[in-house]
This record gives sequence, C-alpha cells and structure tokens, in this order.
Amino acid sequence: PAAASHRFAFHRNRMRPVVAMRTGIERSFSESPRMPAPPISILIICDDGARVATHRLVGANQKIMRPRGGLAGAASGARGDSLIRTMASTGVDAVLVQDLGIARLVRAICPDLPMHASTQMTLTSSECIEVARQLGISRVVLPRELSIEEMRLIHAKSPIELEAFVHGALCVAYSGQCLTSESLGGRSANRGQCAQACRLPYDLICDGQDVDLGDQKYLLSPQDLAAIEYSPDLIDAGIRSFKIEGRLKTPEYVANITRHYRQAIDTAMAGKPVTL
Repeated sequence: PAAASHRFAFHRNRMRPVVAMRTGIERSFSESPRMPAPPISILIICDDGARVATHRLVGANQKIMRPRGGLAGAASGARGDSLIRTMASTGVDAVLVQDLGIARLVRAICPDLPMHASTQMTLTSSECIEVARQLGISRVVLPRELSIEEMRLIHAKSPIELEAFVHGALCVAYSGQCLTSESLGGRSANRGQCAQACRLPYDLICDGQDVDLGDQKYLLSPQDLAAIEYSPDLIDAGIRSFKIEGRLKTPEYVANITRHYRQAIDTAMAGKPVTL
C-alpha cells in the first residue's frame, strides 16, 4: 500500500556483517533486505569471509552468501537437488531450512551437510524438536514467542543446540508466518519479500464508525526486541547462539549492536552482571 494512512476495520465478535571481522561474530549470514528476489527454499550460513560460489543463489562477487526466506515453489523444488549440491560444494557451515521435506532432501543428497531449523518451522516444544533431530537437524532457531523458562524446559529435554532471537524487529505474526504482504501486494514474506505492512499507520473502524486513537496510529507494529540485559538468563537457559535481526538496517547499526552483544556474552560468561 502506498497511502500515508490505511484503513483497518473489524466488527465486534468478528475479529477477522559486513560486520563480522571487527564485532565478534563467530558465525554469520547476510540477510538481504526484504525485497523481491527469486524464491528458494534454503538459507545459507557461512564463516566470515567464507568461500563464494558464483551462483544465482548468492550473486557474483559476494563475500558472504545472501539467503532468501522461504517456502519452496514449483521452480525451486525442481532444482532443489542441484542447489543443495552447489551449497555443499562451497563449504558452507550449514543450511537453514523451513520445510521438513527439504530437510529430508538435504539429508538424502548430502548426509554430512549440517542443517539448522528456521524459526518458521515453529518448533515450540521438545517433542517437535525431537522430530527435527531425527531428520538430522543439529540446531533449532526457537520461535520468538517462547519465554526464557519455556526455552529452559526445552533445553532440559533436548540435546539439540538452541538459538534465540535477542534483538531487532519483531513480526506481528506468529513466528513470522505472515500472509499480509502477499495478499496486499503480491510480495510473500515467506519468500523474503515482506513489504512490512505492519509498520504502516492505520485508522481503526469499529462497526462502521471511526475510532479516535489520538496519536496512536501504528496498530500492528510491535516494538523492537532488546534482550541484552537478559543475556545471562538466556545462556543459563541453554541458548547457544544469539540471533540479531538486521534486515533493512545499516552496516553501522548491525556492527554496533553486535559489538554490544559480544561484550554482554563475554561479561555473562565471566559471571558478572550485564547492564546497559
């Protein structure tokens, strides 16, 4: 939508880096801004300055591979075999997958290629994670809806490495599974093309009447996540990797935030309190 303000109606009871080298990142992947791109079904994680495949997936002359979010379409499924083999040959550390079928395909084609489960797999319990483990997945990015105590319970019952979001934009939809962008503008959030409709200002209409919201216009936009002070609790709960959301942010922003979390992790590991 291009309008400055948008209409949001409901009826009562019918609610319808290059940051890595100097900021302490141990493993990283370059997230492209959510702009239209050829959809593929596998995300890539690689070492800082990892080897590069000059392939349509990553683009020529890239030093860090650029993943695209998402669901496998007909075209991406047809070339899945060659994509997996290409990624394995580049020496990437792992592939980040959303779809169980793709996970089985990766395991069948390249059994030694590590796999991580995307937050969009919605693995919210140790029982779900056990299914992922049986498919050969070694790390799970937990949904952002889980509390620290829920993460702790999962860690106690599962041997898989756990990764958690700690900073940045929060999607208004459960685990980022949003269809708004696609339905409004044909840009699928599940394929890395989110138009971020939830970040726009809206008017509210209830039973046909405008509701006076005063200065409040951003009805669907959650505040950004900032969990730096919870770093010791997250580590104690069994989280082994922190995930910082950097889409549509400048390299300077990502570098600065990453540096602070690197310091927070080191401070927490030394048994000292973490404060802003």
